[in-house]
Amino acid sequence: KVLMELKAMTEYSTPFLQRVNKRDAPDYFHIIKQPMDIGTMIKKLKSFSYRSKKEFVGDLNLIWANCLTYNADPAHPLRKKALYMRKETDKLVPLIPDIVVRDRAEVEAEERRLQNLDVDLEGGEDSDDDQPIMASRGRKAPGKSKKGQSNTTRQTTPGAPEGTPAAESKPAIHASASSLRNEFLRADSDAPAEASSNGFSTPPPPGTVTPLGMNGLSQADLMEVDGVGNSIAISSQIEDLDEDDAEYKTWKQVTKKDRAMAAAERNRLFRGDHLNPDEPALLRTKAGMRRWLRQQKQIMIDPTSAQSKSDGDELEPDTSTTGETLAEIQKDQDRTLPDYYDVLAAIPDLNDQLRWTEDSEGKVIPQVEDYLRVFPKEQFTSTESGLTKRMEANMRQMQETRKVCAKIGIVKQMQIQAQTYQNQFQKYDPQPFVEQDIGAVAVSEDGPIMSPWVCRAAFQRAVGKIFYHAGFEDFQPSALDAVTDIASDFFQKLIRTFTLYNEAPKTELDAHSFGAEEQVLHCLHKNGLDLESLETYVKDDVERLGSKLGVVHERMKAHLADLLRPALGDSVGADGVGAFNDGSDQFTSGDFAADVDEDFFG
Repeated sequence: KVLMELKAMTEYSTPFLQRVNKRDAPDYFHIIKQPMDIGTMIKKLKSFSYRSKKEFVGDLNLIWANCLTYNADPAHPLRKKALYMRKETDKLVPLIPDIVVRDRAEVEAEERRLQNLDVDLEGGEDSDDDQPIMASRGRKAPGKSKKGQSNTTRQTTPGAPEGTPAAESKPAIHASASSLRNEFLRADSDAPAEASSNGFSTPPPPGTVTPLGMNGLSQADLMEVDGVGNSIAISSQIEDLDEDDAEYKTWKQVTKKDRAMAAAERNRLFRGDHLNPDEPALLRTKAGMRRWLRQQKQIMIDPTSAQSKSDGDELEPDTSTTGETLAEIQKDQDRTLPDYYDVLAAIPDLNDQLRWTEDSEGKVIPQVEDYLRVFPKEQFTSTESGLTKRMEANMRQMQETRKVCAKIGIVKQMQIQAQTYQNQFQKYDPQPFVEQDIGAVAVSEDGPIMSPWVCRAAFQRAVGKIFYHAGFEDFQPSALDAVTDIASDFFQKLIRTFTLYNEAPKTELDAHSFGAEEQVLHCLHKNGLDLESLETYVKDDVERLGSKLGVVHERMKAHLADLLRPALGDSVGADGVGAFNDGSDQFTSGDFAADVDEDFFG
């Protein structure tokens, strides 16, 4: 009905009624891998090819999706028709009933399992389906003997309805079918317990040897052996369950009720091929975890006895250490199934240093002492590199130049003042920069130390060094805190951007993926930096600054030397020998004192 209504919209549905002709669009099948049209869907619907509403709606939406994919031009007229048809489809889809068509063999197998389950719940006689339930759990009955292959055929349940056909009789593969059945049962039981939600092995997907029924139990059916019997080599030495064994019969009789209850609980978790959302979630219980811990302790003490007891008999309860109540103990004693049926009770192994152990006085014993290590040094100091060495050399040069400038200032002040005091001028003697590392710290975990205040102090010291290198001799604490906050925010954004590029999800193989260098370049570009600006800073503000500081230092030293020498003219010569060339005879005749009216020579 839905297809007919869509087909009747001839104004829009005409291009989608038939398959695309290769002559009209030669490259259509190169772009569209799954072509679909309304005519093909009508044929599939008449041949009962659709099993569910999901398949039908998927093919319907595939028609419009293929049109939009092939006609990528937004102005293409077929895109408007496809969008209109998709809109009409969305209106008609809710009217389609949600029906799932299942195979007859699957339905019949499910009916037999449900009937057998009802018989077990009513406490009737053992049925043949008890055997695969026990075998699919991966546990062999105690004392099971090997007596070759069994020739007992699987019979139809007496309580089956009249319309249910019996399994076909195939004498040629009669014995091998039974062996193949047990082989798949054991293979199914080898699945890891972690793949199950409550201890049972995960059922195989539909279409394999075992049909997936409503309760999801893994049972092989003889009517399915035909499809795989010719492709699998059956060994004559495969073990078969011995139904005549007394211990096995006893085990089946004792655990029959518990196994039926466990199967019923699992059946309620499913609704068809999906989980039942109305059922409560699977949760851990204190009693189950205590029982699991008690079994693990018994295994460590005596593995042989624990193995024998794990096949049905619970271990002796120890209420002194587990703290169980009498109701929990009674419930554990009534349970006859092994503990691997309840995987939720398992507790993962903990790290030894996280274990909670108590001494004889009930005090907790700290486990970290055995795992302490000394944190490596020089983790909070600048790493040695060519750039850091140049910056430290420039800062030392600045200190030496400032020391010379301080001496020049003292000399000039002494020239101005007639009298000076001993402590009048403060001595300028700067200390060299030495980065202090943290002291010896013992830690019990791997990785860096998570100490925000220590990291901030180290970062603040680095910011102060950069400012001193830029020419600031001192700074206020508030200004340093403000700049540190700004730099911290910038580096957080930088690292966050780098993390986005580094942890980007994987794309197709032919897509270009960023390498480590490209990630850094993109990260710098997104935050307003580039390599040119960094190179300019290193060349101009570090390397050339060092050369300029050296020149300034030499000039300051020469100026200080000039201030400390006597006031001599340019004509006196290098050592002052020409100071008395003009009128030097006055020193010998004594006439130099005539101007002051003093006769020094009498």
